[in-house]
Amino acid sequence: MNISALLNSIFNDREYLTKLGIAAGVTLLAALLSPVLVGLAGWAILLGWQADLVRHVRRRDKYPLPRWNNIRRFLTPGANILVAYVIYNVPNILLGCGWAFVLSVSGGTQFVGNTITIVSACCLLPLIMIYNLFMVPVFAIGLARFGDDPRISTFFEFGVLYEALTTHFGQTLLFVGMMLAANIVLGLLLIVPVLGWVLYAALIAPVTGILQGQYGLLVLGSSRAKPAAKPLA
Repeated sequence: MNISALLNSIFNDREYLTKLGIAAGVTLLAALLSPVLVGLAGWAILLGWQADLVRHVRRRDKYPLPRWNNIRRFLTPGANILVAYVIYNVPNILLGCGWAFVLSVSGGTQFVGNTITIVSACCLLPLIMIYNLFMVPVFAIGLARFGDDPRISTFFEFGVLYEALTTHFGQTLLFVGMMLAANIVLGLLLIVPVLGWVLYAALIAPVTGILQGQYGLLVLGSSRAKPAAKPLA
């Protein structure tokens, strides 16, 4: 896993402007339409595209960014990944709702309210951080395995996932660190109105997918996905 290989995977591709442009459009539409649930289809398509990217990285393809010439093929696998991602984030949702509930019922004086806020933050924030430090690499391994075996159950074979994580603990720490750094750097783009938002939308899925693919290659080896069968005459 290294930044040079990540940048080369994106910008050495002659079609990178088209591929990133469509990725930006899908991401922005999904974000805008999420309140009316239509955006869920956009997130599913984006996750299906990202799963393809992870598989291409593990195959050591020279140009791993998938083409968008058939968006529908990303929808079904992406829907499975989206369901798995939501389930993985249930603890985050519960902890966040618990914190919001504690703050809403704290009431009392300002001193009491501030005290409850500080105490709840000290208790819940470390739990959220610890869970996500564990969840991010586990989900990445599950996504890489999904490329070999596209069943939603591959995300929930926790014994296999945990063994892969602990066996490659050094690579896991490096992956988590690089994901954190990438999200901080890309997050800074959101400070810039319009142009920064578009750049963030264009880069977040490719950068995340390439890092997940590099990590999957180290942990699981090259992709063993079988080529699609040719239709019978």
